[in-house]
Amino acid sequence: MKISKILIITVLFGFFTHQVNAQGKNSALFVNNSALIGDYVATNPGFETIVPYWYPLPNYSVKFRFDVYKTGTNTKLFSTPEKTFTNVRAGMYDQSPDFKRIGNTVILSVTPPDYFQGYIYAVDLSASGKSPWIKTFSQFKDIVTGILPDMNGNGVGELLVTTYKLNEVPDRETIDTSVYIYDGKTGVSLATPKTYEVQR
Repeated sequence: MKISKILIITVLFGFFTHQVNAQGKNSALFVNNSALIGDYVATNPGFETIVPYWYPLPNYSVKFRFDVYKTGTNTKLFSTPEKTFTNVRAGMYDQSPDFKRIGNTVILSVTPPDYFQGYIYAVDLSASGKSPWIKTFSQFKDIVTGILPDMNGNGVGELLVTTYKLNEVPDRETIDTSVYIYDGKTGVSLATPKTYEVQR
């Protein structure tokens, strides 16, 4: 019975992926949601299901949090602290979310459509009440994230963020990429962000 419940939840998250890809502006982007089920909470035996929750607000703002459930049940263990993001597309279908896991930290990154900001929300799920860390990125930038090995000796990996900006100039388009490296647990910057030309 436990296996069937896990399969049902996996299918539901697959539907979530399909819907975002089908209706979001960046519909070709693959939504990585494997981080949304795992063994995060120290006091809960077994796995948890992590549900992202957006609450749209007026004037292109949104509140975001994660709701944490026992996998295969509707038993909510806790919700993470909400954070408000401004100058963003508020609807789930209007953005391209991606999820990563580093240790017990789950990380949401959102690529913005057009004139809106992208953002990152990351939080340690080992217990309730942990404070999330957030990052925002200026408009007209696509966001791609990756996981790096531990670089500062604290035992957890780091988050690599690369942003891509398309620049329209006469007769052609150019692209710049900016590289950021953040501590995977605290969000502290581990290197000075630098921008590079990738297309001229």
